[in-house]
Amino acid sequence: MQRSVISSIDHFRPHSSNDRLLSVVHRGNTGKLEEKDYLETTRFVDLLDASEGHIRALTNPEANGQRLIINGGSVVWQDVFDILNANPVPGFDVPQGKVGIGKTFPWDQTVSAEKATKLLGMKYRPTEDTLRDLATQAVELDWVNKVSAK
Repeated sequence: MQRSVISSIDHFRPHSSNDRLLSVVHRGNTGKLEEKDYLETTRFVDLLDASEGHIRALTNPEANGQRLIINGGSVVWQDVFDILNANPVPGFDVPQGKVGIGKTFPWDQTVSAEKATKLLGMKYRPTEDTLRDLATQAVELDWVNKVSAK
């Protein structure tokens, strides 16, 4: 499947998952990320999963009139750092942070995609793949060198 390419970081919606991830990585690399921020929760969905969810909802009569949450996963920023450092993308530097502390995070799931998963049969791409794809695209499109100017 061909991906749509946004070559300018100016197209990022403020507080979008891409914007937030690049900003947190940049803050971590420049020593501006506070210790409490390593355990901040973020939710995300791969664009391909979001698109698939929309198509499935549009083509499934049982989804008519339903409110569905498409959520690929929830992580804390330290998890993101650990995942990306375990399988680095050349040119995408990620802070170490406090390796492994995300595994001890006391999850309180406030957003559930269970309804969409059951009704639409959604199977989400692995978190590792979504994060690696973003990091790879950020390097290819030179977003990593523009985030600090944003």
